[in-house]
Amino acid sequence: MHDLYEHWGDNSIISASHQNILEHDRIFIKALDEKENILVTGIDSAESAINFAKDSGILDEGLAVSSLSNSRAEALSDVDLIISTGCVGYITEKSFENFCRP
Repeated sequence: MHDLYEHWGDNSIISASHQNILEHDRIFIKALDEKENILVTGIDSAESAINFAKDSGILDEGLAVSSLSNSRAEALSDVDLIISTGCVGYITEKSFENFCRP
């Protein structure tokens, strides 16, 4: 966590361009230990956030949705872990009910 706080708390990126921040993140992500054989999928209501995360290497795949329909939930049926920084507030708990169905 310390590394993440240090990286994204870097004052030099406060006024940086989108492209400079993207490059800053790419360098950081590539320098991390090689990840296990996992597929990282993100969910966010903003397509620009998903695209940035994919372009920087944080995500392999992403869904930009304001609600998680049954068909979108089905696409995530093999996911082992979901980490959210905002989808509970934006996508709501009703969307997560789709994950709980047998």
